[in-house]
Amino acid sequence: MHNINRRGFLKGALYSAGGLVLGTSTLARAAEGFAVAKPTDVHLLTSDAAADASFGAGVQLGLPIYQSVTRHQAGTMELLGTMNRLLQQQRPMRLIGLVDDASAELLTATARRLGARMSWLARHSADRHQVRHSAIEGDTSQFDGASQLWAVHLGHQLAGARNSNSLNLPQSLRLEGRFVSFVIEV
Repeated sequence: MHNINRRGFLKGALYSAGGLVLGTSTLARAAEGFAVAKPTDVHLLTSDAAADASFGAGVQLGLPIYQSVTRHQAGTMELLGTMNRLLQQQRPMRLIGLVDDASAELLTATARRLGARMSWLARHSADRHQVRHSAIEGDTSQFDGASQLWAVHLGHQLAGARNSNSLNLPQSLRLEGRFVSFVIEV
């Protein structure tokens, strides 16, 4: 009985393969109705040059090579205007950010008011001696952020990469201070 089922399976596979060769124009016509998915726009929002350099490096490394990132590094009011403009476009996009506490308060409130989905929100505090993380929305257990290069690793993982332990990064990308990270999806 097992050989009969196997034989039937192999015959079906053979006929299907033959159909693919003989019927490529039929398949091509059938596929015309399907559009190739365009990558979602990714926008990086940072409140200072140091955060943009370290966190931004991680985000860029975590995305596929064909994915571009539009960077917005500015003060609170400029970032707020940028976020308003982007979210009102109602296009699929991801806003990945690392900003100071005060900016984060305004940016996340605006995003929620405009109906955007916040998939990640966490506080970070880093100095020469230690790094602390506190998740507000999301799970920090998947994040290995004890390193002094925590911002690069965080950006890498928030961009979609799974493992950032193998990154060979210069110590110049260290970041100290108090920050809030977020991922907003539209």
